[in-house]
Amino acid sequence: MRPFGLPLTAPRSATTLGRRFAAGLALGLVSSSLFAQGLGSPLTLPQAYDAAVRHDAQYQIATKELEAVRQGVPLARAALLPQVSFNASTAKVVGTREFGNSLNQSVNVPLDYESPQASLNLRTPLFNYEALSRLRQASSVAEGAEALLAARHIDLVNRLTAAYLEVLIQHEVLALAAEDLRSLKAQGERARRRFTLGEGTVQEATAAESAAELARSRLVRIEDDVVIARRALQRITGLDVTTLRAVPADFAGLSLPLPTLQAWIDQAMQNSPLLRFRRLSVDAARFGIERQRAGHYPRLDLVAGMSRSRSESVATLNQTTQQRSIGLQLAVPIYSGGSVQAGIAQSMAERDRVEQELRAEQENLVLEVERLYRLAVQGAERLSAYMQALDAAGVAVQAAARAQATGLGTDAEYRQALARQALARRELIQARYEFLNQRSQLLVLSGWQPGLVLEETARALSVDARMKELQP
Repeated sequence: MRPFGLPLTAPRSATTLGRRFAAGLALGLVSSSLFAQGLGSPLTLPQAYDAAVRHDAQYQIATKELEAVRQGVPLARAALLPQVSFNASTAKVVGTREFGNSLNQSVNVPLDYESPQASLNLRTPLFNYEALSRLRQASSVAEGAEALLAARHIDLVNRLTAAYLEVLIQHEVLALAAEDLRSLKAQGERARRRFTLGEGTVQEATAAESAAELARSRLVRIEDDVVIARRALQRITGLDVTTLRAVPADFAGLSLPLPTLQAWIDQAMQNSPLLRFRRLSVDAARFGIERQRAGHYPRLDLVAGMSRSRSESVATLNQTTQQRSIGLQLAVPIYSGGSVQAGIAQSMAERDRVEQELRAEQENLVLEVERLYRLAVQGAERLSAYMQALDAAGVAVQAAARAQATGLGTDAEYRQALARQALARRELIQARYEFLNQRSQLLVLSGWQPGLVLEETARALSVDARMKELQP
């Protein structure tokens, strides 16, 4: 078995992921197009990955969530930048003006004029601790969203690998069930002929026919499982595939790149995007506390303005006024009804919650890594045991066939030997693909680049497997 040689680097951000995806998208588009045209090339695991990145709804939701969260940073930064506004208005004034003259007589003068006004205002914060804390919190949330997207990417790879391998499992089990049905039908026909010739009993004939009918019912159920498995893969990739790549008959497992469980745990703790997301969530919660505490702090702004108005009032009729001003505005909180203290207490409770989520995530990660490591380590041993069991079951079938031919064995014993052989084959098929799936999950969970893990897994899938046509 060749050692696994992949760089120990984990995806750090959605931007890095995007650059990594870009190289494979063009090839994926071409290969997917050719496959859709029915040119007969099998869909490999890396090609399925390229299609899934573009099609899978759950992953697309995660990318859109990241885009939305990223906008929180410029929104928070805007509160620390100058705010400039321009206001303009005009009014048509119609009426009368009444006043007394020097002779103490009442004089009425009609009014009919326009009063245009325009102003340009500037406000820039000099000290705003609440806005600064909000910006820091938004930055942590945005970084956490990038880490969460990387975790969703790992989930996509795991779901894709599991769906791809499940199709292969059901396909091979279907072929095995069809072979069993053919063998049992032949047994039933022989038993019926022997009974017709008077060489067998009705019990033997009916037992053989019953075994064949049970095999037929299993075949129908497995055909449904194949349809469901292919639909699940199609949901992720958007492709209705007819040919995949399967493991060869002599596949006996792959080696692991790290020697000990603790090495795997350390690698996963260092590179897990979910842990990074939880840590950044803790940072964001701490900045949330500072944001609430800023309610006790003063705020200082620089304000400036320039205005121009004409005929602003009757007293300034036909007069134009221009003003320019600049100054400082200080706002000092004195009493807010206890809302600041309540906000601080609420934010501290939120921080404690996300700290416990971080601890729970660390414990879950250690448990999951240990589970996958033990399954992967024992996988090669299980494969070896199943292959030996299959060899032994084949010898037993041959012996039962010879015993049946010489009259020393019964049809029931031969069918039992066939059933044990079929069971050994099914268990070997299941063990092979489960081993590949568990090994792939262990690697991507520990920080290996998912694309390289898929390529390594794809190299173990070297045999074309053509699917049976889906039933409507």
